[in-house]
Amino acid sequence: MLKVCVKCAKCNPVCPTFLETFDEVYSPRGYLHFAELLEKQEIKHKDELLKVLKTCTLCGDCESACPLDLPIIQMITQAQKQCE
Repeated sequence: MLKVCVKCAKCNPVCPTFLETFDEVYSPRGYLHFAELLEKQEIKHKDELLKVLKTCTLCGDCESACPLDLPIIQMITQAQKQCE
């Protein structure tokens, strides 16, 4: 991961899964936190994590809201692949 989410949460108001659940786990910020933990090899239970990551609709609305222009969808799909 070249850039790191600064957890500003500007992506949450446009995320369909967050708006459905109002649960931080199901937000771009939550997904990227899991991606970061995966990269650092600080997480286990990849099957459970993959279930959460697969709830992302990959719509890309979060990317337009991100002030850092993070490739959020690419980062989430990369994390999904690490879990498979």
